[in-house]
Amino acid sequence: MNSDGKFLNIAENAVQRAVQNGAAMAEAYLLSSKELSIEVRDSEVETMKLAEDRGLGVRVISEGRVGFAFTTRLSNDGLDQVVQQAIANGSNTEPDQYYTLPKVSGGYPELNVYDPGIRGATVEGKIKMAQEMERAAKAYDPRVKIIETSAYQDAEVEVVLSIP
Repeated sequence: MNSDGKFLNIAENAVQRAVQNGAAMAEAYLLSSKELSIEVRDSEVETMKLAEDRGLGVRVISEGRVGFAFTTRLSNDGLDQVVQQAIANGSNTEPDQYYTLPKVSGGYPELNVYDPGIRGATVEGKIKMAQEMERAAKAYDPRVKIIETSAYQDAEVEVVLSIP
């Protein structure tokens, strides 16, 4: 989705706030996704769904106690609340001296798996693709009389993990 580092900054900010508020260790996991699903029947759009999700999970460890909290509010207020909730949740768990966060060994490879053409295509163009699939299936063989559903689906997902 190419947030240009915005989500990484949010995740790093959450980790910093957790440490500043007393967590010995902290990590943040941010997920942002957008999905489009179009179903065509007899050249008409039967269903179209657009779903967007975005949220941040924060895990903290302090005095051997693990706490976790989740929020969809990525504002400064939301970060403060999720950090405070994670720390409060941790205070209610049993301590274990062996709790720790994973150590990062080496860097993660930069993967170029995003196709900007998906975002650049219009919804109308995506509908036309599903309609053309249906037409092509019917034209392939005269015995094909009915296509139950022709569907187009795409998704953009961005995941950020921040561990100090």
